[in-house]
Amino acid sequence: QYALKHCKNLGKTNVILQDAGGWMSYKKDCDKLRLDHVEVKTNDGLIITKELEKFSEDSVLLITSSVGYFALQDMDDIQETCKKQGILLINDASGSLGEKEAKTGDIIIGSFNKWKPVDFGSGGFIASDFEIESEWAELDYDALHEKLINLPNRMDFLYDQANKVKKDLSNYNILHKE
Repeated sequence: QYALKHCKNLGKTNVILQDAGGWMSYKKDCDKLRLDHVEVKTNDGLIITKELEKFSEDSVLLITSSVGYFALQDMDDIQETCKKQGILLINDASGSLGEKEAKTGDIIIGSFNKWKPVDFGSGGFIASDFEIESEWAELDYDALHEKLINLPNRMDFLYDQANKVKKDLSNYNILHKE
């Protein structure tokens, strides 16, 4: 919500959300801040960048770079299109931490809640070159640091589990199989 508030302070009035693979809380956050929101057409959650050409500099694109934790967005292409259109890009990198897709965006946000790649149990982050007003809670930074150091091992574990599930489901029609 802090990232969206910052965008509103910059004069952005329209928030573009993916039509699949995002979070229901995005719409609620937009409504709380009285920001208009519209869904952009995707390919089962993956942004179709040509669809972004309909929007202009009054817009913010708020997306997850890991769609439903099963497919990674083409963040380079998305960022290039956003820059061309003057759209501010907010990347929710909660599910893509540890991947190159987590490093792209004007504002990058993420959660450390349970079941996330960095499963600290609570908290999160906002990363940007902008100065963004927010509230900061005290964290056990040593414990968080351990979780961050262990991220490559956790990602290996999660990918291993995902591959087992994919193998079990190999006879079914799976979205974004790769």
